[in-house]
Amino acid sequence: MRHFVLLCIGLFSLSAHAQLDSGQLPGNADWYVHLDFEQMRTSKAAAPLFEKIEADALGEVREEVSEELGVVLDTEFTSFTVYGDTDGKAAAVLKGPIDEERKSALIDALADYDAVTLEKTARGDVYRMDTDQIKDKDVNIKTSEVMMSLARKNTIVVGTDQQYFDFALSDRRDVGRSLKIMAAPKAFVQIGVNADALARTEGGPWQSGLLRQTRELALVISDNQGDVDLHLNMTANDPATTDSIANVIRGLVGLQALSGDGNDSLRTLLSNLKIENDSRGLNVRLVVSPDDLMQATQ
Repeated sequence: MRHFVLLCIGLFSLSAHAQLDSGQLPGNADWYVHLDFEQMRTSKAAAPLFEKIEADALGEVREEVSEELGVVLDTEFTSFTVYGDTDGKAAAVLKGPIDEERKSALIDALADYDAVTLEKTARGDVYRMDTDQIKDKDVNIKTSEVMMSLARKNTIVVGTDQQYFDFALSDRRDVGRSLKIMAAPKAFVQIGVNADALARTEGGPWQSGLLRQTRELALVISDNQGDVDLHLNMTANDPATTDSIANVIRGLVGLQALSGDGNDSLRTLLSNLKIENDSRGLNVRLVVSPDDLMQATQ
């Protein structure tokens, strides 16, 4: 069960069949990722991406979860949502067929850890893990404790922050400020980022001049009649700079097209890229076959 616990924690450093909406996010979250596994499994566009996730990311975790819980991670779980802030505080919600028998199996597996303690709460049992005893060299854990709950039906909730953890366990809907959420029919990936907050974080990939001009990013990836449909929305801190950002992107695309790169799939991808600037901000749209997308990104 060690690999399963580390999987949940590791997704923090990025974690029923339905798209994410703003009420499912706490108002102070700086980023979120929502993966619809059910849509991925049934979507022609998502199949190559899902196969890559299965091959590259699941591996030993898949076997361990199947052995411990009797659940096949990549074929039975329906969705994964993770959100947090720039200080490593986060919560994740994994939905799937977690019946009483499978809950008991997971509880028995957690009992093998001296680092795990049980707390009785009004919302059910909470398992608290001392991260100093379960840290892994490949996983960046910024907090001293991880919490896990199985109290919600068919749901595993994991958190590194009490406020986010309580929100994930509750049925309330946040009415405060929320990150922008892009939606689309047959969406299987939704991502949002408060770029302002991340740009203030020391180090990391958010220190570029382009991203420092960006207030918020939102991405949705969906199935568009068998093609992969990526729609990215960028909101600038100063609306006047949106045109400049659009021109920078167009320039980078043009340079790549003229570079003589022998990747035909990449040229196809760039030729299908559409960049528009309107009242919603800068919209970058790409509709491409899954095969071309996978080949272009190899």
